Amino acid sequence: MIRLTVMYPNAEDAFFDMDYYINKHIAMVNEMCAPVVKDCSVEQGMDGPDGPAPYKVIARVTCESMDDFMKYVAPNDPTFAADVPNFTNIRPVIQINEVVM
Repeated sequence: MIRLTVMYPNAEDAFFDMDYYINKHIAMVNEMCAPVVKDCSVEQGMDGPDGPAPYKVIARVTCESMDDFMKYVAPNDPTFAADVPNFTNIRPVIQINEVVM
């Protein structure tokens, strides 16, 4: 399994429209990548006793294989990236992982 993790670092001047993100952006990702998305989750950072959360939002998309990812998710990246300014001013940190457990 392959998991794409998109992390939006928290910052004092950061804005993030969660409603748009879930109802438009994530909906678009799910629709465009429907044949291979096994799981999709969105987590909103919470401030803790040590201060603000390091990430405002973390999204995870799981696919069965890297081949599936490259066939369905990667080609849509320009469309997904073009939508980012519609919901945030944060530059996301993106990581692809192999799920080992």
